[in-house]
Amino acid sequence: MSFKIPFFSSIPVEITQINIGYNTTMHSIGGFKAKGKFVYKLPFSNTETVPMRVLKIEIDKPFVLKKMSRSLPVDIESGQKMVFELKLEFGGKFAYSGPLGIKLMALPISSTLTGK
Repeated sequence: MSFKIPFFSSIPVEITQINIGYNTTMHSIGGFKAKGKFVYKLPFSNTETVPMRVLKIEIDKPFVLKKMSRSLPVDIESGQKMVFELKLEFGGKFAYSGPLGIKLMALPISSTLTGK
């Protein structure tokens, strides 16, 4: 008896929900089905009255961020919308069903933490 280990890119992945942590708040949205490698488009809308600087985007395990469509930090004007295309890879060896955790950190450009 033998079995075949599937290629990582073909491992079935079911994202039950997407949990997006934005600074100190958490947002959850519905999930989707994918394979071991996939692209997630993370929308960001600056609803603040001042420009914001996106400093960091992190992905929770068992996923790995392989590539992002934009280099960070990136400045987003008040009222501006931007979509970050995240190329993700599932880091496990077997099928997965569970959440995808994303953390996004952004601060006002006038903040002393951003150096301006």
